[in-house]
Amino acid sequence: MAAKKRQGPPHYRRRAVNEAKALGRRIRQLRLEAGYDFDAWVETCELSRAYCSEIESGHYLPTVVTLRKIATALEMTIPDLLVGSTPRERLFDLTRRLDAPQIRKLLAEAEAMAASRPPK
Repeated sequence: MAAKKRQGPPHYRRRAVNEAKALGRRIRQLRLEAGYDFDAWVETCELSRAYCSEIESGHYLPTVVTLRKIATALEMTIPDLLVGSTPRERLFDLTRRLDAPQIRKLLAEAEAMAASRPPK
């Protein structure tokens, strides 16, 4: 039996998988919220146009190094890029809009709530 040959680079998917598509949509959404058009974002990330396009379409699964470049360009953290739609992730995402004093206040309130609950 002949060995199968890989099609494209190791992180490339001929068919976008749901997780990669969701990440690509998230990155595109965050890019637009930050006010970047595609070309300005590509330049800021210091990645190629083709690579950025493939990430946004869900055909590439970016490495951690690439995620760091994207997050840095968008002035956020890697976890900001990866949040999903669970209540905990939505709460994390909402904190992006808060300033430092608001985050400290929310954290203190969450710590107080957690302390009042018995451990599982």
